[in-house]
Amino acid sequence: MKKITQEEFNKLGRNEYGFIVVPAFSDLREIKTFPKHCIFSDRCRFSDGCKFSDRCEFGYDCKFGERS
Repeated sequence: MKKITQEEFNKLGRNEYGFIVVPAFSDLREIKTFPKHCIFSDRCRFSDGCKFSDRCEFGYDCKFGERS
């Protein structure tokens, strides 16, 4: 699992539909608020209290902390 910093997250590209595509096996515990239109690939990890905007999609076996 690769830990993604806020800076790395901000550099992720958008696909042809305008969605930010997060790679599989990403550790996103440093990111607390996610913008609209994200696609999270399989097996991503999120920390407690994360906030997700509308139109986010999650892949297989994503794990969320408390209060997400």
